[in-house]
Amino acid sequence: MAERPIHQEIDPEVDAPAPVWMMPPMRITKEQLAAAERTRDYHVRKLQRLVTRTDRTADAGLRGEA
Repeated sequence: MAERPIHQEIDPEVDAPAPVWMMPPMRITKEQLAAAERTRDYHVRKLQRLVTRTDRTADAGLRGEA
């Protein structure tokens, strides 16, 4: 058998933090913030339509069975 170094598992909780140069910048521009808010609003409206449609379907099903 060939001599191989012993592989040691690294504990993720003890792992050293990433170097500063690898971390993403924490500041965003006003344009990026506005785009994120528009995206959030779009998804909120989409979910609200889905919930409203589901509620109507459930209500119609309950009335149809009675």
